[in-house]
Amino acid sequence: MKENITTYKIYENSIRLNQIIVSEIKENVFKKRFNLSGDITNNNIFEVYNCVSFIVFKPNLGPLIKLKVNLENVNNNKTESVLKLERLNGFTFYVQYWFSLFFTITTFIISLYYLITTGIDNIQSFLLPTISFIYFSIIKLITKSLTKSLIFRIENILKIEKIKFLKL
Repeated sequence: MKENITTYKIYENSIRLNQIIVSEIKENVFKKRFNLSGDITNNNIFEVYNCVSFIVFKPNLGPLIKLKVNLENVNNNKTESVLKLERLNGFTFYVQYWFSLFFTITTFIISLYYLITTGIDNIQSFLLPTISFIYFSIIKLITKSLTKSLIFRIENILKIEKIKFLKL
């Protein structure tokens, strides 16, 4: 899969944005302003994801995707920073993605065999591979939508806190 990295130049020290994201991650679920949860991995690196998901699987395998937020100061006087946002796929994504892909390929092969052995009149055997391909496409669409949503939330934090930024 291709790398999804979005880069921003911030005209401020990274400490302020760092404090905002840390406080958002540590807040109670009902007091969150930007609906972000996450993990603090290093000093200026965070993994953020949606606070509440609309789909919950049992057993819970974690978020579908995460957004890796990397903050770095660029110059020596610490007046400019670089913000890198990178999409990380969660374990739930891999389970859903590979299951749907495997199921699509398997049902297509079975349907093709069935079609060859019984004749062209049984074209309805391709209904199950079509449905599983649609499920595969929906998983890809949801992850793309969640990625855009998380990036929009980070941009929204920058706008609300009046931090000047430029998308590179």
